[in-house]
Amino acid sequence: MPTAVKLLRGSHKRYHNPREPQHDPIPADTPPPKELNDAARAEWTRLVGTLSRGHCTTVDRAALMGYCVQFARWQRLETVAEKGDAAAVVLAQKALTLMLRCAAELGITPTARARIIAVAPLEPSTGVKVDEFTAFQRQRRNA
Repeated sequence: MPTAVKLLRGSHKRYHNPREPQHDPIPADTPPPKELNDAARAEWTRLVGTLSRGHCTTVDRAALMGYCVQFARWQRLETVAEKGDAAAVVLAQKALTLMLRCAAELGITPTARARIIAVAPLEPSTGVKVDEFTAFQRQRRNA
């Protein structure tokens, strides 16, 4: 498990690799890869802005693509399954399982989100983390 995820989940008792490679967050305006079909592209567009907050990085692109592909496949198979195709029901269940595995890796399932502790916001002028109380006081002052 990546150190960033361990830290976000608050698993301070486990070993953390101090030399783990650090990567840039995925930019919020990253266009969907051309390899994705229309449904997968729509899911990419819906998610990439939220995932750009730091726990999804540029090297996680393949995992995000995998999630989007499985999401599109699951949607398509569910449509076929609704028409009574038993094989499509089984395939849709498998696609859903794979999609949820990818979603958990990216921190976008309810359980995975519950384990993530958000990083404090950064001070725009200095780039220093601002604690919750300071942010609250500044908001109160500006109101």
